This record gives sequence, C-alpha cells and structure tokens, in this order.
Amino acid sequence: MQKNAMALTTLLLLLLSFTPALSQVTNLIVNGSSTNFTMTSGDVVSWSYNLPAGEAAIGEIWIDLNTNQAIDPGTDRRLLSFTETDGDTIGYNGPPDMDGLVNGAIQLTMPVGLAPQAYVLKFSNNGVGQSVWGSVDPLASPAYTISGTVSGPVGADLQYIMVEASSSGDGTGAFWQGLTDSSGQYTIEMDSDTSGNPWEVRINDVPPPYTVVPQDTFLTIAGNFTGIDFTLIAAAAQVVGYIIDDSGDSLADADMVVSREDSGMSNYLHYTRTDPTGKFWFGIPLYELDGHTWRIFMPYTQMPITTHMLGFANLPVLGDGDSINQNVVSYTVNS
Repeated sequence: MQKNAMALTTLLLLLLSFTPALSQVTNLIVNGSSTNFTMTSGDVVSWSYNLPAGEAAIGEIWIDLNTNQAIDPGTDRRLLSFTETDGDTIGYNGPPDMDGLVNGAIQLTMPVGLAPQAYVLKFSNNGVGQSVWGSVDPLASPAYTISGTVSGPVGADLQYIMVEASSSGDGTGAFWQGLTDSSGQYTIEMDSDTSGNPWEVRINDVPPPYTVVPQDTFLTIAGNFTGIDFTLIAAAAQVVGYIIDDSGDSLADADMVVSREDSGMSNYLHYTRTDPTGKFWFGIPLYELDGHTWRIFMPYTQMPITTHMLGFANLPVLGDGDSINQNVVSYTVNS
C-alpha cells in the first residue's frame, strides 16, 4: 500500500513538472503606475503589459461606483470590453499593439475622452490578469458641450448610461463620453478639436430589455448643443447570439447591427456591442415589426478586411414576442 502511494505521488509530481504554466497577463503599467493613476478627460493614456507571445488579452474598463479601487460586479458597472492582440498593429476588434512585434509585450498610447469618474482598468489572458485603478478628472475649460436626457418607462434604471460622441470622418476614432445621472441627464464635454465633423452621438450599450429611439444623432460641432435626447422603450422582439471567429473564439466589444431588409440598411437600424464573452442582445420596438425580414451584420468600419471577413446572417420575419438566437461567424483570411 505504501509503495503504491509513493508511486502515485511520484507520478503526480512528474505530471506537474511537465504541465505548462497558466497563461496570464503580467507587469501591467498604466500611465507609469502599477497601482493607480490620475488623468484629465481627453488626455493621452498609455499602458503596457506582458502575455504569451502572439496571444490576445481581454481588456475591461469598469466604473468604480463604490470607489474601493477593485472590481465588484454586483455594484460596479462595466463600461466596455475589448480584445488586444500581441503584434496586431491595426487593432482588430480593439486597440492596436503599438510596438508592432509578436514578442509577448503590448504597448499602447492614445487619447481617451472618458467621462469624469473613477475607473478600474483590467487586462486578462486565459482568465488570469491584473488591474489598475484610476481617476479621470473633468476638462478645466471645455470648448463645447453636448447635453440631453435619457428617459424611459417607470422603473427603468436611467443612471450611469454612457452616451458617446465619436468623430465620423477623420478615421482617428476620437470620442468623448458622458454618463447619465439618476434622472437620466447627461453632459458630454469636449475640447476644440472638431476634426471628423459631423460627429455621431449615440448610446453604445442599451440596457436590456429596452431599445432606444433615436438610434443616433449626427452633429456638426461648431457650438454647444442641448436637447439631444434619447428614449428607452420596451422591446417587443429580441435577437440574441454570439460573434465568433472560425476558430470558435468569441469577439469581445465588437460592433453589431440589425437592420430591416426593406429599409436599404439606412433606416430601422439598431446598434450594440458584444460583452467580454462575445454575446450581443438586440431589442426591436413593436412599431418596426411589420412583416419584413431582417439582417444582422458587423458594420464595415468594424475591422480591417485584411484579417477578418465581416460577419453577417439573415434573420426571419420578426413578430411581437419573438426571441431569435443567431450566432454570427467572422472568418479569418490569409490573403
């Protein structure tokens, strides 16, 4: 019996010695700190970290509502998630790796117009990662403001909904964000750089079980805007699924659109972004359900077609109370 136990112990030790270490993110530094940082909205943020060469990390930005400098999913709000891949200089489905090398080290430097708030920035690989807490201060003297109200049915949680203004014409991906208060009011503050006019204002992540009207508003920024309002209404039908690639890997923070096919893809559009698992959810209002088929697709601005094809799928006629499960595949390309 003792010999068997010793043999089993020896076997386990040998197996452990040949088991590869769990992949993970290490050495995370944000704005020069591994613990906390402070910046002003619109400032340049820089981060760097290590991970297995050629692999991808899931990045998450959480609003630290209880300001305890940690992520508490039951209390805090996840603002967005994205994928960042070692050696990807274009930024497929997320920020690029600016060192341009497949070397197990990711670097990024870019301006961000995050709303003034406390945040936790986390990066993980294979479920293991690191996080850094940060505080974003408001602009001292904003050049322009965009304000309005997000309203909704009785009982709808109207606080901490992110409304974003993003440049649409210059390709820089510049953005400024505002968060709603408990009554649904928001203000977006931005500096004097209006490159990319007109700017698109929209709610990027509509909270289920609602849809939003209007989907977006385009503004030529040359002064302040007020009354840019949005309304949450109960969805009469829903479309749920995942966006994955042909290896079966889910795509976090991917833009997705559903469109009624008779509209020529210019009206009756609904936008959303996938969560860290690649899941998306769309709600369709009752007045848009008039017996036509629909299509779900990734917008052409989502990613470079040199790496992936844009995923799409046809949907059936949607009716009141329908719930459709539809996964979408974005195939990789090598030429």
